Amino acid sequence: MCSLYDVARNSRRWPLTIFFNLLNISCINALNVYSANKNYAKVNRADFLETLALCLIRPNTERRILNKNLPKSIRFRGRKLLGLEKETETEKNVKTKRPGGVGKCHLCGRARNKSTRNSCETCYKWVGMQRSPQIYMRLLFQ
Repeated sequence: MCSLYDVARNSRRWPLTIFFNLLNISCINALNVYSANKNYAKVNRADFLETLALCLIRPNTERRILNKNLPKSIRFRGRKLLGLEKETETEKNVKTKRPGGVGKCHLCGRARNKSTRNSCETCYKWVGMQRSPQIYMRLLFQ
């Protein structure tokens, strides 16, 4: 049964080989317990393994979707994997606010090295006093 849907990969590291072996055995045991609870109904092992894997990664994927530090492509793939094509309400409401203080202007660069206390209202990047956030947003979306 283990040879039909083997999750093991070729590896020279023996701890990884033992982990894959334990994963195979635990998947077989989980399938046996699941089929025993369903009065020994016929269950396709490939479908069961896919459902089991998706159930195991769901909490971590949901947490990673809300992480604004990850690239949008990774967050989009997570939403697609979970079947959530649009942004959720909690994801829209989560914003990382810039703490108070002084930062370097994002548009001026290191050559001018301008310090500022102002930041853009949407992306929270530092924007100098001579460059208003509206100008920054126009430059950003061109």
